[in-house]
Amino acid sequence: VFYLHIHALPEDGEMLEQLYPTAVEQAMAAAAMLSGLKAQTETLAAGQAAAVRVQTAEDGSSSLIFGIPKGDQGEKPVAGVDYFTQADRAAMVQQVLNDLQAAEGEAY
Repeated sequence: VFYLHIHALPEDGEMLEQLYPTAVEQAMAAAAMLSGLKAQTETLAAGQAAAVRVQTAEDGSSSLIFGIPKGDQGEKPVAGVDYFTQADRAAMVQQVLNDLQAAEGEAY
């Protein structure tokens, strides 16, 4: 999937194609370049910022390397223990009820 983001649209009615005649071609060229890349992840040391870099191998192939910082382990969950409070459960139920579309003449 390739997304093209244009910050400001014209206000005077000009066609987008007139303002950015090569946008589609540039997007297609970028998509073709990216399609040949391999992707992999690596774990960074705690405290390092997430990063993305391109690595080129001796054979000319390229890889996108997504560096993901190692997070804290946190506490190990205990099987069978419900960690949600009564208020948490009530909020979740209320959110579901708010999101439901009421049928005509019905309320939840």
